[in-house]
Amino acid sequence: MESIMIVDNEQYTHDFYHEMLESTEYEVINAYNGNEALCRLKENSPVLIVIDHLVSQDMALTIIRAEDGYSGYIENIPVIIASDFFQQVVLVQTFLANRANDTREIEFTGESRVP
Repeated sequence: MESIMIVDNEQYTHDFYHEMLESTEYEVINAYNGNEALCRLKENSPVLIVIDHLVSQDMALTIIRAEDGYSGYIENIPVIIASDFFQQVVLVQTFLANRANDTREIEFTGESRVP
């Protein structure tokens, strides 16, 4: 099962994404700060990382300190950082819709596309 990592220090954000994604094929990986997110990335490879803008400052510092060990995990994974929660949700929904459309097109036409 594919997963989406939510990095936010507020529990309601995690609860919201769990509810929003429970009927999809995506599992939610929770992290409450940058260090926890990087530890979870050792074990998981999400298709998307959603980071609260306040946590992103902490995470950016953590990534810089641990650049050699974690750069491969971050570079290939799209990251959404937004200060407005509703803007963040719209961006996630857009990402998922685009991803679903890409999958349907590949299955329907049988063609392979290079991103």
